[in-house]
Amino acid sequence: MNFIRGASISLSKYQVRGTFKQQLNEGDTYANFQVKSVCKSRDFHTIAYELNHLPTNLKYTHFTNSQINNQGLLLFHTPPEDDSGIVNIVQEICNSGSDKHPVRDTWFHMHGRSLQPYDLGPYIGPDYTVFQIQSMLQDDFQALINLTFEQVLRPMFREVDFLQQFRLQQMKGQNMLRGNLYNHMLKQWQDIEFIYTESMRKHILKGSYYQYTSGGIPICMLQASYERAKQYFDRFINISKCHLVTSGDIDILQNLQKFDELCNQYPVNKQENKILYKLQELQPRLNIQGIPQVSLAFRGPDIKDQTQDYLRLTLLSYLIHDIYGVGLAQYLDKYQAYASNYGSDTSLKNMIFSIGFKSDECVDDLYKFIADIKRDFYQIIPKEIIQIAFDRVKLRRNLDINDLIPFIIHDVRPQNYLNQILDIEATIDTSNRLFSSQKVTIEMTNNPYYIEHQREQEEKYLKELKFKLEDYKRLAREQQIIDSDNTILSLKSLPILKISSVIPILKEEKQKILDLSYSIKGTFYNSKFPQQTSVYWIINIQDFSKEDIQIIHLIKDLLLEIFNMKQSANDLEISIKDNKLIIELVCLDKNINSAFQEAFIIIDPPFDDIDLVSQSLQMIASSYVNNTDTTQLVKDYAEQQICTLVDVARFICGQEIDILRSYDPKRLLKKLSQKLIANFFKLMNKNNFEFNVYSNPYFENTIKQNINLMLANLKIQFEDFELPIKQFYEKYEIDRKEQQFKYLRDNIQINIQGNIVSETYKVEHDYSYYLIAKLLQHQFMPQYCLQQQIPHCFYNNGYFTTMTSNDINNLKSYQIFENSLHVLVDCLDDELINYAKIQCFQLDPELMSNIFVVNGDQILNCAKILLSNIAEGTTAQVIFGESIPKLIEKGWKLERFINDIQ
Repeated sequence: MNFIRGASISLSKYQVRGTFKQQLNEGDTYANFQVKSVCKSRDFHTIAYELNHLPTNLKYTHFTNSQINNQGLLLFHTPPEDDSGIVNIVQEICNSGSDKHPVRDTWFHMHGRSLQPYDLGPYIGPDYTVFQIQSMLQDDFQALINLTFEQVLRPMFREVDFLQQFRLQQMKGQNMLRGNLYNHMLKQWQDIEFIYTESMRKHILKGSYYQYTSGGIPICMLQASYERAKQYFDRFINISKCHLVTSGDIDILQNLQKFDELCNQYPVNKQENKILYKLQELQPRLNIQGIPQVSLAFRGPDIKDQTQDYLRLTLLSYLIHDIYGVGLAQYLDKYQAYASNYGSDTSLKNMIFSIGFKSDECVDDLYKFIADIKRDFYQIIPKEIIQIAFDRVKLRRNLDINDLIPFIIHDVRPQNYLNQILDIEATIDTSNRLFSSQKVTIEMTNNPYYIEHQREQEEKYLKELKFKLEDYKRLAREQQIIDSDNTILSLKSLPILKISSVIPILKEEKQKILDLSYSIKGTFYNSKFPQQTSVYWIINIQDFSKEDIQIIHLIKDLLLEIFNMKQSANDLEISIKDNKLIIELVCLDKNINSAFQEAFIIIDPPFDDIDLVSQSLQMIASSYVNNTDTTQLVKDYAEQQICTLVDVARFICGQEIDILRSYDPKRLLKKLSQKLIANFFKLMNKNNFEFNVYSNPYFENTIKQNINLMLANLKIQFEDFELPIKQFYEKYEIDRKEQQFKYLRDNIQINIQGNIVSETYKVEHDYSYYLIAKLLQHQFMPQYCLQQQIPHCFYNNGYFTTMTSNDINNLKSYQIFENSLHVLVDCLDDELINYAKIQCFQLDPELMSNIFVVNGDQILNCAKILLSNIAEGTTAQVIFGESIPKLIEKGWKLERFINDIQ
């Protein structure tokens, strides 16, 4: 369950429609749906209904709650029968169009035609296939459900759709494997993490269908065939094997009638599928090749027999791995990183639990840890830490129906997984049973050429394949089918949402003024999650210099490191966004007072403790070295932000390198300490503060008192706390020197696969650019991009950036940007404008209100401005990736600073 690891949950800015109430009774029948059970959950603030559609045998689970964003799943239990990837192939064929809607990648194309997010598509798990639905509008949600039923249960299921995913071809006398799915799985099996996880699962759950990879092993895909795919579809993908799952503020009584009419349109197949599931005895060792790492892995309980153990073992993983200085976390300094797939894998019928490190020297410590925790649990994890962990589990707890899939497909009753009780003694008992059971020692030995050897074996196997005459005829026929295929794109057949339907839900949620001391702005909102409070302290840093902002980034990271060193039941998040330093304190309502007491370290940080600063700086620098957010890196650099991610990484890593190289590190640490304290003083002026609070109105006064107490302490500590902002800036020399936008022609070397090609335009702010960005990224740039190229387009307060990632075209890609703009100007119509406005839908009503009133003439005018910039050469062009000598010869500038960091 994702909330265990503190998964971030975005806060909606929409008004909740009302309090939900129970509408159905257990045992009753409504519109041919019989209610099997009704379960109320206080933790998740939901009522769960488990129903069965009597005519078709479809199973329906609905979680009614006050969330305005309705979720839905069409879910099928699809156990793999071998490593051929049939499960994955069938899922892709179901995404290739039906007679009614002949559109490939249907769910992708619904982004812009509905409120369905573009990245919310179908996917497969170890033994299930999922088709996702999401919308804030009831009519749109129903239209998406109708579309999903049609595409999944009545696909055209053409042979060409199978061959597009996988096929064997002969090219120039050589046997070669081709196909979209084949290429995807080939990349997967070149990922050491994936190899480790799959090998562990196959070994520990041997004898069950989990011993097979549902996505397929590339060389084993030769076992797949179009006929086998059709047979598998008929057995496992039909209305009688379907689990429909919905969640949100839905009138279920009204929807049952619609669902009944929908289900009755599809043929019934109530024949039971016999599935073998007989686990074999564990073999004590597993050796794999790749990078050095060792794990001790355990076969956990059956999800249906011991449902309570699932939450307890997830909690146990959190206790062992994620609390600073406790459990295995105390060994992180020694071994640097945990092994792949550590902790609890809750996606399976039988959970796998593993502990380990990316080191081949950790075996003795792992065995000692198991012995110690079995002998005296409280010695390894103190009792007070366990209670803190219980509260941390409840923080940011959100009902995500994707997390509940393993329970649903294995017919676990909702009351068994929604109302699991956190109990210390029960958790210890589960731990003892787990660690006393049989275990497997998994060792991955170092072999940097393992992937290349696997590829060579595949090529050898293909080369030695023998063909008969009928095989050659079959391959020729299949090639003819591929060559004659016309891309299916009948978008007119898809439903489309009109922008006028969206406008009514763009209402600001109810808010009230929070009366704070010193006339500081404060706003109070109702809590989005039950029993939880979030306090946002927002500090304006828009006038700070580049040097100051670099230090503020380090302050942000140090405050987080220092706070996380404490075993806290509360959560702290600190970020810098849109020239604001945002400090978020999250706690359970019962912990509001203690949370503020712990947060006092934020207003009086121990930056004068150079040992603490040194220890934290090492961890922070390491995180920047390993940062893989290349999109943000490129965007910052292309927009020529005053302080980019690269600048921050260079500064922080440079500080650590200088300290490590120095003969007198204490002198450098004292100097850094003084800078941190000086810049912290620059932040502490009440005129730059504001607070946003999300909580139960009952706690408003308690929160206000705590904030005012914190502000009073700040006034005592900082003598210029109330100084007028102009005088404050003059005294502390706060002055951002505006930099002129440069027409860059840069090539920057970073270690990525494929290049990122970007072009940035400096323009006068206009809301039309948001719409142009969506149209270019999703409509026009893909027409010119190669299959592996991924187009991106951003607009950010006067900066418009186009880019392609995984690029091999380089300079040719700039023609893609220009051609796409020309096509936009020629083809813009009301339907495209509606499409773009739906795509722009996001959680900011004020922004959306301005975007929705933009007309076609404004969009055309802004597009022509971008084209004129291209014609005049007044854009910044930057290519990120490997060295490109041809560009250097043409006078492009070569930057090497990113490699210097690493």
